[in-house]
Amino acid sequence: PGKLTSVEAQDSLAGLSSAGGHLYKNKTISSWVICISRDGILSMIRASDMAVESSLPAHSSISRGCCRSAWSVDSKYIVSVAEDNSIVVFETKYAGRFGPNLSYAPEELNHKMRNLATLVTYENATSALYDSINDRFRAYEKKFQMVGMVPPSGPKEDSSWLQLKEYEATLQNLDAHLTSKIAIHNELERIRKELHELMAINGTREEKAQLDRREFDLDSEEQERQRKEKDATISKMRDETITKNLVRLMKREVIKQQCWDSMSVKGRCIEGIINPIRKQAAPIVVENYPLLPRSLEEVENIRQVIERRRIEIAEKKLRRQIFSESSTVHETSVDVPA
Repeated sequence: PGKLTSVEAQDSLAGLSSAGGHLYKNKTISSWVICISRDGILSMIRASDMAVESSLPAHSSISRGCCRSAWSVDSKYIVSVAEDNSIVVFETKYAGRFGPNLSYAPEELNHKMRNLATLVTYENATSALYDSINDRFRAYEKKFQMVGMVPPSGPKEDSSWLQLKEYEATLQNLDAHLTSKIAIHNELERIRKELHELMAINGTREEKAQLDRREFDLDSEEQERQRKEKDATISKMRDETITKNLVRLMKREVIKQQCWDSMSVKGRCIEGIINPIRKQAAPIVVENYPLLPRSLEEVENIRQVIERRRIEIAEKKLRRQIFSESSTVHETSVDVPA
């Protein structure tokens, strides 16, 4: 038997977010160490002082954290595998710098590359957890089909570990109440069958001896509750419709008051000031353009503006006439000889 030897810790590593993990060292880059923890954090550590240089969230808690990580042979990539078989690849900043300084000889490296190329590729097989849950689901599905009930949907093959665990908890809850559900379903089927038989017998009786259809209702209180809920819903919809109609009527009255009742001249329809189809010598005169009522002060101001404009036009016309007459007299005086 081997001798048990005590091992004392030479150094401790602090700063990781969770307990547990693995350390991986690269032969090519001996100054760096990668550390993976159970919460999915991948950390880069300096081997000289064991200080955490940087941390990367490689996996989430849904994938149950990191399972294994490794450097690539050429030190270009870091590959991390989670517990749910998901793979994450990181490219390092040292990519392409360590080609001539590899720890492997070229022949050995080529041999490893050929072995990797000839490895057999396997398809992603289902996990043991999925197989066990799927077997339990098939058993429940048969029980449901035996009593004519609709079974729940089965588990998915691409579900994560957390989703399979949630589905397993659902199956356990279903298992606890499956017997009661089947018993209740069978009892309801028996009652339904008896009611159909009684209704068939009632249909063969004379009209005076027949019972009303409502006499066969089992839960009259529930039907009364549903009827009251329906009446309350109808009443609420009716009140909302009445309120909306009142709002529309009020808006219509406001628009009518502002655009029709308050106008001294009621407007009807205006095609346009100028007809685009044919050329007009003058703008189209709109006889019934809507106008607001004007006060006496506004009418007086408009009259003054019109008179002032007429005076300006007459003055301009008179100035033009005087200028033309003066220029004519000047030309005549120049033509007459001295």
